[in-house]
Amino acid sequence: MDKKIENIIALDKLIKEEPDNDGAYICFICSVLDLIEDGGFLTDRGNMMIQQNICEDLLIMTKSPKALTRVSLYLTIANIAGILYLGFVDCLDLDRFKTIIPEDLKECIRSKKDRIDLITGASLKVLKENIENLNEKYGKIYYEEKIGCFVKDVFKKRDTLHMKSSVEEIYKKGQELKL
Repeated sequence: MDKKIENIIALDKLIKEEPDNDGAYICFICSVLDLIEDGGFLTDRGNMMIQQNICEDLLIMTKSPKALTRVSLYLTIANIAGILYLGFVDCLDLDRFKTIIPEDLKECIRSKKDRIDLITGASLKVLKENIENLNEKYGKIYYEEKIGCFVKDVFKKRDTLHMKSSVEEIYKKGQELKL
């Protein structure tokens, strides 16, 4: 069995065990999109971001611009992934997906639609509030990082902007601290 499909099945199992775990739903939809997109859906940065537990950041984001930025990036990925997922579910039976998505997985994918719709709407609402609270420095970091989270140029900015990622530096420092 394909590793990507195994990942989707494992996330479906986690969702059944923890039905209130929105993070598992977000990872699930990103995994489905990764399966259907040539070259993947999220970059390594995007995957690293979406696998973060943002619970602590949610608690301190009013006092920490770094936490607010991380939450905003997470919600951006959740919102965009949710919108694409909902559109994909409506197209699931098209011929081009028949060889990619096994029949027994289609109902699993469809069954998440209502919950993903709720998560997408909630993430957009909170994201709009968050972005308004980012100061200029962290607003720029957020803007630069969101572009680099997706394999495709979903914001139509890569042709005109060339930016170094701050996430890679943060990750490297975090790994050094673990040692």
